[in-house]
Amino acid sequence: MGDFLSLLMRDCNKRNKMMEITLKNRKVYVGLPISSPGPRLSTDQFIRILPFMSGYRDEESLESHFNTYYEWVSEPGDDRYLKNVLDLDTGDFAVTIARKEIVSARIFDEEVYVRFITGEWQ
Repeated sequence: MGDFLSLLMRDCNKRNKMMEITLKNRKVYVGLPISSPGPRLSTDQFIRILPFMSGYRDEESLESHFNTYYEWVSEPGDDRYLKNVLDLDTGDFAVTIARKEIVSARIFDEEVYVRFITGEWQ
């Protein structure tokens, strides 16, 4: 059946959703899961995501602050430029994360996030 992180990553893949991962050092990544740990957990397992944006959580409020955006990596038209000019694939920008460094993970919906930070939900 797998652990919750693996199930979350499979769910994101099935539904074509991004996920948000927070690390012990408060670094935050939002992206598409590429690979996940196997069904058994161990402290030396890794996951991979293709990042859309990254940032950090505030030390006191733990609010996410995104300061790096990778949307050019995920834009369909950029695939040709990456491959033909730079000889790179989108997957070359994947981030590998040690599972033992992950504090939390959840589905990330960009529309919900924008509505939340702009106060549109209130």
